[in-house]
Amino acid sequence: MKPPLLLTALALLATAHAAEPPAPVLAPAPALASVQPVLKPTPVPPEVREQFKLAPFYQKHIGVGGLPIVGSAKLSDAALAECAWLVVQMLGHRPDLLAAMAKNGVRFAVMAHDEYTTDVPEHAHLKPPVYWDRRARGLGATPTALAVSAAEENLLSFPGDPYPREVIGIHEFAHAIHEMGLSKVDPTFDKRLKATYEKAMAAGLWKGTYAAVNRAEYWAEMVQVWFDNNAANDALHNDINTRDKLKTYDSDVSALCAEVFTELPWRYTKPATRTPADRAHLDGFDLAKAPHFRWRAAATPERPRISFDCAAGSVEFELTSTARDRLTQFLAQAHDGYFSGGSAEFSDGVLKIAPAERTPSGAPVPAGEGHWTIHLEKAPADAISAKVVKGARYMPKILSDKTARVQRIVRQN
Repeated sequence: MKPPLLLTALALLATAHAAEPPAPVLAPAPALASVQPVLKPTPVPPEVREQFKLAPFYQKHIGVGGLPIVGSAKLSDAALAECAWLVVQMLGHRPDLLAAMAKNGVRFAVMAHDEYTTDVPEHAHLKPPVYWDRRARGLGATPTALAVSAAEENLLSFPGDPYPREVIGIHEFAHAIHEMGLSKVDPTFDKRLKATYEKAMAAGLWKGTYAAVNRAEYWAEMVQVWFDNNAANDALHNDINTRDKLKTYDSDVSALCAEVFTELPWRYTKPATRTPADRAHLDGFDLAKAPHFRWRAAATPERPRISFDCAAGSVEFELTSTARDRLTQFLAQAHDGYFSGGSAEFSDGVLKIAPAERTPSGAPVPAGEGHWTIHLEKAPADAISAKVVKGARYMPKILSDKTARVQRIVRQN
């Protein structure tokens, strides 16, 4: 998941030098575009609903090589068609991988712009909902949660899209390809990916980025880069965000991507910039009439908890203040992404947080806003105080350089 799963901020530990990964054994490339579905949603066919045990929540369907792309009645036809089109571009020439994922029960669920992670039946169990509904606009499929998910506003570039520089669905689908497809089609792949990841870490590549968290996130990030669809130069990424750059910077993982996807020329571009032929499945969609995406609102609890995430780790704080409006204001700014890419400085029991210049959606942070002082020891009246309730072991790493770059601050309750 982007960043992550499950939590974005895991400790980036020093890695011992790994042996050279074995040379990949390249399978013959399947015929190009061997899967060419009709990109028009229909009601979910009864046999598909039965085979995949789909919940009544799902009312729309497009099949791609046996893999169901599904959404609720609220979802626009354009969003479902766009998701299916992306699957065809990525894996239309790999019917073996599509069939393997379908055999494993995978389905691709697309959330409407006003649906959230825990509305997806396969993800309804995630706790706490307030965290997951704000944390993710897409998750990868696992053997116990068979839906890979994406979001309408991100696929179609609605105003307010919190991830305007990347398509989260490509990242999450890459997880499904790895864990639910390649694991069956090529049992050697994960071992070779692990060796490639360890070699990259030993060489100091991807330091401080989300790609360094573990080999699963490394793969998903690399797939985004392979298709020219990753953000660059922020709290989670370096400047390697295109296939051409990847081939020079990390040639070993580039070879793995070429093995799976071949050297197809397709790169992702936003719908508005495509040729008419590549927009044909979006006939009738008018971005000017698209709604504005907004996160689900949530009331402020008496003692709110937040996850403070950065590259070195994740710490959960419980906040208190005699001035409840201050807590509400701080949580609202965290909710709007003010601190994603900002900084935090710790000294004398006080954590000083400064915002990024822009939120993840690209909106500028208003001048003078987003600067907070949080007391981890004795706090003055009306100030916000914090108690570490989880992840205390990461505090020395996070604050060892006095100033830490914040990946995000997300509510936990």
